[in-house]
Amino acid sequence: MEKLGDSNYQTWSTQMKMSLMTKGLWTAVSGFPDTEDATVRTQQQQQDSKAWAFIGLGVEKHHLGVVSNTTTAKEAWEALKSLFAASSGARKMALLQEISSISKQPDESISRYSARVRAVGDQLEAVGSKMPEEQLALFLLKGLPSQYAKVVTMLKGRAEEPTIVSVQAQLLLQEAEFSLGSGSAGIGGNLAPALFSGGRRSGGGGGGGSSGSSNNHGVGGSGSSSGGGANGWDNRECYFCGAKGHIKRNCRDWQRAMEARRSGQQQPGRQIDRHVALSAVALSARSGTDRSNTWVLDSAATFHVTGERSLLVEEKQLPDGISIAWGDGRITKPTCSGTVAICLGERSSLSLSDVLFVPGASHNLLSVSAAAQRGACFNFGPDSCTIQVDGATVATATREDNGLFKLQVEPGLVAAATSVAEAPELWHRRFGHLGYDSLARLQREGMVSGMEVPAVDFEVSSSRVCEPCIMGKHHRQPFQPSASVSVRPMQLLHMDVCGPLPEALCGSNYVVTFLDDYSKLSVVKGVARKSDVATVVQQTITLLENVSDQRLQCVRTDNGT
Repeated sequence: MEKLGDSNYQTWSTQMKMSLMTKGLWTAVSGFPDTEDATVRTQQQQQDSKAWAFIGLGVEKHHLGVVSNTTTAKEAWEALKSLFAASSGARKMALLQEISSISKQPDESISRYSARVRAVGDQLEAVGSKMPEEQLALFLLKGLPSQYAKVVTMLKGRAEEPTIVSVQAQLLLQEAEFSLGSGSAGIGGNLAPALFSGGRRSGGGGGGGSSGSSNNHGVGGSGSSSGGGANGWDNRECYFCGAKGHIKRNCRDWQRAMEARRSGQQQPGRQIDRHVALSAVALSARSGTDRSNTWVLDSAATFHVTGERSLLVEEKQLPDGISIAWGDGRITKPTCSGTVAICLGERSSLSLSDVLFVPGASHNLLSVSAAAQRGACFNFGPDSCTIQVDGATVATATREDNGLFKLQVEPGLVAAATSVAEAPELWHRRFGHLGYDSLARLQREGMVSGMEVPAVDFEVSSSRVCEPCIMGKHHRQPFQPSASVSVRPMQLLHMDVCGPLPEALCGSNYVVTFLDDYSKLSVVKGVARKSDVATVVQQTITLLENVSDQRLQCVRTDNGT
């Protein structure tokens, strides 16, 4: 048990009371019953001496003087209580001022900032002023910088009360997007000095609205925004353009975007980012190999790029204005995009989405950034780079003499794989078995990017039967209430064995559970073999009997062997 310091009296007093009760000494603090029996009075004095000594051993050295000036356990307890009663009010006020003014530091991560807010909340609870979870979450949001304004508005607008866990999860996602948007890794090795240029905008802009941040598809800031003050939205911020005075469904920029999407054209008045590709390449005598069979890993490219149109599957036209900024200063325009399925062997393949076709491109570029956003992990070493998806290695790129990491593809099998059209059932599963009517609404209102299934297909599929949905909505009859009532520990012990399960890190394949019906104490033991269960049961029952000083009376199981 932690000793009593200067700021932990509330938790210390609770733990000390539990410890004294466990040892049967709490009556020395709460007060002994009156008695004339000399033997009982002697026993009470002995218990009081033990309780007084136990309290003294549980405080830091600078508090020993308070205990030593008393003669009984009750006096020692009251002296410490009065000492901290005077200081707890000032401590509580200081912590409340700290939590009300807390803010995220510029170089502080969301995880560290959340931990700091939690720490102040824990200290408030220690001085007897526990703050509700939703109030802590609001203080956490209050201290965020302006770059998190949109996600703060979204979280505050939710119907349910925010919690630290839910807020932190959303902020971590936003922090990851900031990191992907601002980070740029250079290409090392013996390359020429990089001429990396990124994020340059082509000219032109919308009317007098604010300029938003660009997304990973190259669509930039917004144009003018419609008014909305008369509708009662003066202080609301539009989730689409970021301007105040209206909401998304009334935003003219959003309406133009939806019209342009339905017509297959680019939204007028929007600025376009130039994507970046291949910082610098030191050419060598080996550069003349068949480029259709080689992909270069490029950490400075924002999109996958190929110069071989024959590799594309399911070509899609691109909006006007998208361009590629190369490392040597050239600006080129891709003509279309598509999916490239590359085979790395008989049982290994990769599918690259949104590959830009640029006529005359000297290399096929596999964008590390674009692949990482879709879940791929790259482990660079001195001579090779392994590509992992869901923890499994799917490809290995080797380092050439010129410093480039190249992925070799099986000749003649580059575009052998075909893409299957997405079905409504696939999106039904992707969204956790969301109803087809809701999926149709997502498509109609443009709430999801990349969903190619028409809304009418979702509406037609609403009558289809989904077996997991039916099974998930089944219910089971409740168990009959038990009439047995335990009145002491170890009177009734529930036991069960679960397994076999996938082997854990400790080597266990089975789990043995114990639950005391009276105290609700639960004990879980892992065993490697089912034959070890008997030994674990004997050891655990002996341990529980010794701890509770009670003997086991009854065991209840499901009659498993």
